[in-house]
Amino acid sequence: MGAFFTNIQIRGGDPKRIREVILAELRDAGMRETDGDTFDRELLIVPGPRWTAVYDLRAENQDATATDWARMFSAALATDAFSVLVHDSDVLDLALFASGKKRDHYDSNPGFSGKAPSKVTPAARAAKWEHLLADGHTRDELAAVFEHRGVFAEGALAPLAAALGIEHGLLATGYNYTTHDGDPPPASLVRVRGVLSKRPAWERRLGGPPRFASIWERFGASPPAVEPQRVLEGQPVHLSAQLTNNGGAATGMRIEIATTGDAVSLERIEVVISRSGQKMARHPAPLVRAGDLLVADFADVGLMPGAAAGLDTSDAPMCAMMDAHHAGNIHLNVHGRTCRPGRADLAIRCIPLSNPKGAYVAPIVVEVQAVRGAPLRTGDELHPYMLDRLTGDDHTYLLVLFDTPAAEARTHARTLLEALRFVWPKGAWTAFASDKQFEVGDQIEARGGLGDTKVWSALTKAIATVKYRVTATCAPLKSSYDTIESSGFELQVKRELPTLALSLAKAKVPHDRAAEILIPIIDALARDRAIVQAVLARWKIESLSTDTPYEDVVGIHGGPGTARRDWATRYLRAVGPGQLWLGPALADRAAALPLADVVALGPSRRLTVTDVAATEQILASLLPTRDEYREFSRSLPDDDDE
Repeated sequence: MGAFFTNIQIRGGDPKRIREVILAELRDAGMRETDGDTFDRELLIVPGPRWTAVYDLRAENQDATATDWARMFSAALATDAFSVLVHDSDVLDLALFASGKKRDHYDSNPGFSGKAPSKVTPAARAAKWEHLLADGHTRDELAAVFEHRGVFAEGALAPLAAALGIEHGLLATGYNYTTHDGDPPPASLVRVRGVLSKRPAWERRLGGPPRFASIWERFGASPPAVEPQRVLEGQPVHLSAQLTNNGGAATGMRIEIATTGDAVSLERIEVVISRSGQKMARHPAPLVRAGDLLVADFADVGLMPGAAAGLDTSDAPMCAMMDAHHAGNIHLNVHGRTCRPGRADLAIRCIPLSNPKGAYVAPIVVEVQAVRGAPLRTGDELHPYMLDRLTGDDHTYLLVLFDTPAAEARTHARTLLEALRFVWPKGAWTAFASDKQFEVGDQIEARGGLGDTKVWSALTKAIATVKYRVTATCAPLKSSYDTIESSGFELQVKRELPTLALSLAKAKVPHDRAAEILIPIIDALARDRAIVQAVLARWKIESLSTDTPYEDVVGIHGGPGTARRDWATRYLRAVGPGQLWLGPALADRAAALPLADVVALGPSRRLTVTDVAATEQILASLLPTRDEYREFSRSLPDDDDE
C-alpha cells in the first residue's frame, strides 16, 4: 500500500493570522473552537524558517480541501501558498496560488484519473515556481522535480523541499502521519480544534433489538448472486462472509452451519466485529457437531449498532465516514480442510441471542478443484487463480534471455517485434520508458497497431534509447481494462542478461500464427549463441512481466536475480505448452536426458512441449525450487540491478 497524505505550505505566514483564517472557516462550517480532547476537526500549524505547514484532518479525505485552503491562505495573507496531495504513492498533486490566484497546477500522473498529459514542459512549469527558490538553488532543480518518474510519486518532494527551503519532514507528511505515525510534534506546533454545534446525522446509530441482514440492505440493494469460492484439493479452506446489524447494540450471538456434500470439513470459525474508533474485535471458536449442524456460541460478543440507510457522509472526516460505513458490520472467517473435489453449499445462520427472530443466513458456495497444471516444484501455497494462468491459453507468451550486449539485444527485440508488426492488434497503448529500476518512466504516446508508423516510431525509439526498461501494453479501444484481449511487451536492457517478454492475445493472433512467425527467429538466435534460454507458451497473461507465471506459482519472484548468468545457465525459467529453447550451457546440462521432439540448433536445442508434466519430470534437474532461489538471492549485492 502506498502513501496517502495532504498538507498546505504557506510562504512566511504568521501563525496567529493563519489561526484566525482557520477559525473563521470553522465558524462558517457550523463549528465552535474547543481546546478539549473531543473534536470534530483539527488543524495543525507548524511554523518553519521560510514556510509554515498546515495539516488538516478533513483534507485527508483526499478531496479538494487542501487546494481550497491554499487558495484561502494565499488570498488572506497576500502571499504564496501551495497544496500537496499524495494518493497511494501513484499521484503527486501540487496547486500553487499567489494572493488567491492560481499560478500552477501539477499532476504527476494525469492518466490515473483519465486526464490527458499536460502540455506544460518541466522547464516552463519551473519558471512559475522560480520566485520561490531558496538562496543558492536554481530553476533546473525545479525542472528536475517536475520530471520525476520514480515509482513513489512523493519521491519528488525531497528535491522540491531542498529547492524551496522547506524541511523535508514537514513537506512529505500529512495529518494522519503527524498525529499517529510520526515523531513527537515540534514544540512550535499550534493546534486548532473545532466541534460541531449540532451533532451530524452521520453519527446516528440504530436502536431497538439487533437484526442481522445482508450488508447490501443498507444501500437499498439485493445481495448479488453467490460466486463460488474456489479452493484446490489438498489446500487449507478459508471461507468468508459478511453481514451487518441493522438494529441496536446487544450482546451474544450463535452460529449454525448447514452444509451439503462432503467436499470440505469445517473445523473453526472467527467472528470479527467492526468497532467505531477501535481495532476490530476478533472472536475465534471451534465448530461443534450438533446433529446435522455445526455450531459455535459467542455469548459474550458485543454487537455494535448499525447505521441508518442513506446517510450523507460527504462532509464527514474520513475516519467518521468509515465508521458510518462499517457500523454494525460483522465478518465471518470459516476454516477447515478439503476432502475431495466437488461442491459444498453452506448456509451460515447467524442468530442474535437477544432477538432470535433477527437471524440472517449467509450463503457460501465452495468449489474444491482437483490440482491440474501445477509445476513440479510448486510452492507451499497454491490458489486456483494461479493455476488458471498456466492452464488457460488466452495468450501466446514469449520470454527470451539474450546472451548479447544490450545494444545487440535491442536489435534482436526490434527484429521480433517487426516480424509481428502487421499482425499486432490495434488498440490504446499504455507504455513507459524507464531509465532507472524504481521509476515509472516517461510515458510513450501511442494509439493503434504496430503497423501504424507513429506507433512503431515511438516504441522503437524507446527501445533504442532507454537505459533500463520499456513496458508497453496494447488493450482494445473498447476497454483499456480487458486483459484477455490485451497484448504487450517488456524489454529489460540493464540486466546481466537483457530480457524480453512478449504476450499476444489469442483472440487477435492465433497461437499457430504467432508460433509460425516467432520460432524461426528464435531458432536463428539460438544457432548464433545469442540466447541463454527462451520459452514460447500458451498461457493466460493477466499482467505482463519478465517474471513468468510459471515462476510465480513456484514461488520465485525473481526481479534481476533470474536474469543473472549464473542462475539462467543453471536453471530453466519456465516450462509450458509450446516450445523451449536451451542455449549452449543448458543444452550441455541436458545432453544426457531422454528428451523427445528435440531440434538441434548448432550448440543449442529446441524442445516441443506437449505434455508439460512429463517434460518436467525429464528436466527435473534443471527446475529450481523456491528455497533454492531464496538462497541464491541472498548472495546478490544490494545494487545488483543498478
